[in-house]
Amino acid sequence: MRSTFVRPCSTRLALSCLICLMAAGCARGPAFHETLGWDGIVTRVGLEDPLEAVPWQVHAWRMSQHENYVVGDDGRMRVRTVALTDSQAGYDPFIDRDCPPQGSARSTQTLRHNRLKNRTAIPRGWDVDRRVTLQAVRTAGNDRRRWNDGDAATLYGYVRAVRAVAHETCNCLASTRELTTAQLEITDGPDDLQRPVIVHVTPPMRLIHNYYDLESWATRDVKAMYEGRWVTVTGWLMFNEMQDDGADNSDRFDWIGRDNWRASAWELHPVTHIELAEDPNYP
Repeated sequence: MRSTFVRPCSTRLALSCLICLMAAGCARGPAFHETLGWDGIVTRVGLEDPLEAVPWQVHAWRMSQHENYVVGDDGRMRVRTVALTDSQAGYDPFIDRDCPPQGSARSTQTLRHNRLKNRTAIPRGWDVDRRVTLQAVRTAGNDRRRWNDGDAATLYGYVRAVRAVAHETCNCLASTRELTTAQLEITDGPDDLQRPVIVHVTPPMRLIHNYYDLESWATRDVKAMYEGRWVTVTGWLMFNEMQDDGADNSDRFDWIGRDNWRASAWELHPVTHIELAEDPNYP
């Protein structure tokens, strides 16, 4: 290790410092101690005064550090171990899974999509677009601009199926069940044969649940708990452009690419909350 030093507002802190300056009553960003490795890359960070930083500043800074990824000797992409001390920053699922929020993507478009898929923030009341319902998402028509991927939504419906998703760049092409996504198909009841709306339980959210000893979101446990049941599910909206050729709304006549299998390319990705709901047929 090399020397330790303090930067009240380094280039790495540009994002959080800019936000900080825009916030009322905030004169500067938090000061950090950065310890450099032999190659000049930050390897460990601590807050000079943890009480100076509010959580969103720490989160913005920590997320920016995940850009420091490297390719190991085995050719796989890995995130450098850059984190605040546990007492200051809490748990970081991206370091635990050895894969940054942008995953192993290369294109600008996929990098953006992966960051959306790997969000870990919990929606607040004002983040939820109340217009978004199962029926609204299924409404026919080109819906590419119908919703906003900066908003969240809560859907009420029936879980037709829960499936494990194969390796994806958002998960650095991991293949183990713990580090791959679980996909839930939401419909309007067990007799509803229309194409479903899709929601996803992601590895970062699963790891957070594991770390804090919350309900298990392992694919097998989600399947056992919710498949064939009515639920309310909350999560962040995302238009999945990788799936628009398989959705009725964006491929109306089923002429593009694969056969249509879903109602819309809009989905909840990631899911942040699931709970069992009342069956409307049994008051």
